[in-house]
Amino acid sequence: MFSLFSQSTQVEQLWQDTTLQSPLTKQDYIDVADKGLNDVLTNICSEGWTVVLEKEGALIEEKKIPGSDLTAIRTSIVLKGITDINKVIKCVHSPTFEERKQVYEKLSGHDLVEVISEEIVVTHSKFSAPMGITGRDFLTVRSKRQLIDGTFVVAVRSINRKDVPYNSNYVRGVSNSDIYIFPISESNDVRIVAFDHIDPKGWMPTYVVNQFKSSAGDWLINMQKVYGQTK
Repeated sequence: MFSLFSQSTQVEQLWQDTTLQSPLTKQDYIDVADKGLNDVLTNICSEGWTVVLEKEGALIEEKKIPGSDLTAIRTSIVLKGITDINKVIKCVHSPTFEERKQVYEKLSGHDLVEVISEEIVVTHSKFSAPMGITGRDFLTVRSKRQLIDGTFVVAVRSINRKDVPYNSNYVRGVSNSDIYIFPISESNDVRIVAFDHIDPKGWMPTYVVNQFKSSAGDWLINMQKVYGQTK
């Protein structure tokens, strides 16, 4: 016999950060994508950057963002010996788990949640953290656009979706990232410049924050190893 006291009540999972967009329709996603893509050049080409370090061909810079306690990071590299720039673009815009894992060593999960259009996809990525620190996950719209000179720009913006609620094993971070992929040169070089303004949310010790700065260009270095050829 069932009683009112024995019946379980399903608790709705948390899924919404009120500072982020919660797109529902295709037009909602297009609006998020357009806003992000229109900001790419402003973010990447802004002034006031300070060099953090140069590492294996990757330049890492930082700057304070007005109105934010978080530091933005700009990374750049010239990939050598690229035979197929489309593979580079796909890895940045709409990679599989296997493709993204090759360049992000701490990636522990990556799902393609929905394809909105050829230019706009929704992905959910999970990253491991050092022992004693909760890993982070990011739910993002990833959009791309090709400019008239052949350059590709990619914007990555965090969003909310009710069907991808928070996971108690991860802290849901907020990503505001831009990537500028220049056309391939006659010598098969490809220059990439990336802007990252990431809020990891929750607690994170200073040494991990500093570790992120020094390793911010590692994914670009790994792109060279995976997609480039060294002479």
